[in-house]
Amino acid sequence: MDQERFESLQNHVSLAAYLRERVKGQGRFFILIDEIQLSAKVRKPGVKASDVAPEDRKNLYITFYDVLNEFMAMSNVDVYVTGSNSRMLSKDVATNFRGRGFEIRIHPLSFGEYLAVTGLDRTEAFDECLIWGGMPMAVLERNDAARAKSEPLQLESLLAASSSPVA
Repeated sequence: MDQERFESLQNHVSLAAYLRERVKGQGRFFILIDEIQLSAKVRKPGVKASDVAPEDRKNLYITFYDVLNEFMAMSNVDVYVTGSNSRMLSKDVATNFRGRGFEIRIHPLSFGEYLAVTGLDRTEAFDECLIWGGMPMAVLERNDAARAKSEPLQLESLLAASSSPVA
């Protein structure tokens, strides 16, 4: 969802229509959605704010959980969702997917793992790790230009996480 060609699918109504068009028949289907946190808030059609109690205003919107729950209810569909904003996902997985979802956390490699994967000597590996970090993509990609393309996304995620209040 983080690419311009998928921008229209950040709208939950468009995403649901897109998926319904493709999930037809008796076969087995796998839905994989990356960067779900980029999905936009969409107002439910035909529901007026004045008809909803102030404490229920969140119900004025269709959420990506509504869309995903529709497909998760289908016995021939598996849904996989990823996102950088683990706080948003982890706090809602338990309530919105009610026993049908689970969280997998991905952490940076430890320095020992970094060393083993790169095959560099300790000093070289340490210097490189300080520059590029220990996320698997940065470690596996050996081309600095390709690494640089992913760096702003990683830095943006790090800054967002560091500015979040600790719960």
